[in-house]
Amino acid sequence: MNAPPTERDRPRVLDYVGRRQDVPTAHQERPLPLHAVTPRACLGRLRAVPHGRQLASEDVPESRKNSDRGDRVARVRHDHQVTAIQTASQIHEILDRLHGQEIAGLQVLGINSLKSLSPMPDALVGDTVTATEIFDRLFRISTNAHTIVVDLQRTGRLVWLDSAAPFTLVPGTSRPTVRLLLADGSGLDLTEPAKTKRITVTLGTAG
Repeated sequence: MNAPPTERDRPRVLDYVGRRQDVPTAHQERPLPLHAVTPRACLGRLRAVPHGRQLASEDVPESRKNSDRGDRVARVRHDHQVTAIQTASQIHEILDRLHGQEIAGLQVLGINSLKSLSPMPDALVGDTVTATEIFDRLFRISTNAHTIVVDLQRTGRLVWLDSAAPFTLVPGTSRPTVRLLLADGSGLDLTEPAKTKRITVTLGTAG
């Protein structure tokens, strides 16, 4: 028969505030071998639970039984507002405004958003928009000399600007991924709600 554990043989663990404490021996009237006494964290506190026994209701502190944390998390998720994804018709309606417009500038502000090396965005200055096409979440803007292919990914949005100027970083303002400036003073922003910018822009030559 195994002898009961001595004071020296008792395992020592860290409690929830980082102090060392002895693990109590379960069932003192019928000693168990040391390997059968398993310290187990029970929702914020340590408690010795005999090997093989599942956590019971008495192992859970009363303060946690009556906690409404799960309800609060559910309410937060339920009330969280997610920006609606633009439909193809909404995108088409905005792109129609570009027809016949002269491009005054193109700013690709998202890191790694520009996927082409040539031509550069400055080459589009002075071009006139001749056509636009939509393919699901991708669209193409054609000018008399170049093409702009944009992939909106999942959350990208088009925002029409009645008055637009070259973007400069100002504290408290959000940065668009792309800004298209037009000669008449209007413009078009491509925006994303997340900090990680996933919209991609590929420039090419017409023909």
